[in-house]
Amino acid sequence: MHQLIKKVLLGIGILLIYFLVLRPIRGDVISFIDSRTTYHGLDHGFVGATSINMVSLNNSEQKEMYFKAPFGMFFLFAVMGLLFVGFTVRNTLLLAGLHSSIWILAFISFKIGVAGSLLFLDIMDFLAGYLLPLCTMGLIPMLLLMKQLKQTSFNEG
Repeated sequence: MHQLIKKVLLGIGILLIYFLVLRPIRGDVISFIDSRTTYHGLDHGFVGATSINMVSLNNSEQKEMYFKAPFGMFFLFAVMGLLFVGFTVRNTLLLAGLHSSIWILAFISFKIGVAGSLLFLDIMDFLAGYLLPLCTMGLIPMLLLMKQLKQTSFNEG
């Protein structure tokens, strides 16, 4: 019972930090990036709360893309999942490193894409929209599996 209360309080603390600290920082990061970005080859680019939304018109085909600040909702879901798998500094740093590295690649693709190479916006969209959530949400089952394998090998040895 004591462990459950500890996890619930830690979860509430994480939620408070996310919404009161991390989310405003994410908005400031996006505003900063947008203020220093010139959009070439895009018909429209505007800033949302934590993302830059772009619309590209190619041959009467409209395509929307979003450049999002790092450490979004998937990060929050994964951190909350870590509470049940094993909330350690190592696991949290692994998650933060995963987010940071993929976001840096997405940021580089974004800057090259808005400079005129629209193919890189597709790469950015893939990295931020598909790869980052997949890796983030895949980390929890992987850590759970590693924990189970470690317990199994410990019991057998």
